[in-house]
Amino acid sequence: TQPDLQRPICRILAMVPVYALDSFLSIRFTSYAIYFDTIREWYEAYAIYNFMSLGKYSPGEHTIYFF
Repeated sequence: TQPDLQRPICRILAMVPVYALDSFLSIRFTSYAIYFDTIREWYEAYAIYNFMSLGKYSPGEHTIYFF
């Protein structure tokens, strides 16, 4: 097992339930949709950060450069 690698992957996979919950709550409580979307946008940025952090786990001498 590789918990250092599994944590970011689980955080990325959690995007699906976050999007589903955001969609449901935005439809159910339309007046609060902007707040739910803000939370979703924050988590999306966090998931992208975790995706980018996976680059340090690349095997071998290859390094992933993000420009």
